[in-house]
Amino acid sequence: MDFTKIINDTITEPWGARKRDPHVFWPSEASMVVGDHIIGKCHRAAFYSCNGISATNPIDPKSIRKMEAGRAIEQNEHKFAEAAGILVGKNIKARKTYPDGLIISAEIDAVYAHEEQEFIIEIKSIGGYYARKSVFGGARTSGAPKEDHLLQTMLYLDIFPKYGEAIIRYIDRTDCDTMEYVISLFDLEGVTMLAVDGQPHPDFSLQRIMARYKSLDAYISSDTLPPRDYCIKYSAEQKRAINRTLKTKTTRVRDWQCSYCRFQSRCLKDG
Repeated sequence: MDFTKIINDTITEPWGARKRDPHVFWPSEASMVVGDHIIGKCHRAAFYSCNGISATNPIDPKSIRKMEAGRAIEQNEHKFAEAAGILVGKNIKARKTYPDGLIISAEIDAVYAHEEQEFIIEIKSIGGYYARKSVFGGARTSGAPKEDHLLQTMLYLDIFPKYGEAIIRYIDRTDCDTMEYVISLFDLEGVTMLAVDGQPHPDFSLQRIMARYKSLDAYISSDTLPPRDYCIKYSAEQKRAINRTLKTKTTRVRDWQCSYCRFQSRCLKDG
């Protein structure tokens, strides 16, 4: 009896469409233009999700197990925080309507307190050599929070203004090592910018994030399919360019954002 196959066949059933208001956005759909490229969520993937279109590429069993392991790690950390007497609350929801009518609905993992200050807490589990190196750093490199996580956390700080700082807590699923980054916002000449561990990151601003949400909302309102923000299939020249950059022969055929996209087949079909 192959119990693994039975379980895998069950947990890989395609997810149905999720009913939602297409004009109420989530922090996980945040994106931003930096220079000549996009960071964060692809507009087209967000368009499909906001319109309740069913996913065409279900999450594979390994990824589902990683997600469930991450949820278990998060719940354990809340339990440990409660035992330490620092847990104020968890899974706190809020919705903010911005002056231009945009609505963002958010849920933060938890709030911890220390020395009369309360912090938004975001717990992220990671795994694998490259993910660990990028977040924790290596022998010759410094680590940093993932860009997607920074965009989300900036929105949390804006939607929950009573908390002046947020902490992204990374936990490695392999050895349970931890790393923390303190996230805050500051205003400079009318622009709300990001600071990580007190260091300004001027490329990241709330205004840039909101500009992308406005663009997404316009596509949804006009029922116009947005262009892809990432490359779903590399050309031969793109592969050669990647090989030159990495100084090795890549096996990648598309941007990683497309590889993990639940709408990949639909996107290819739509052209």
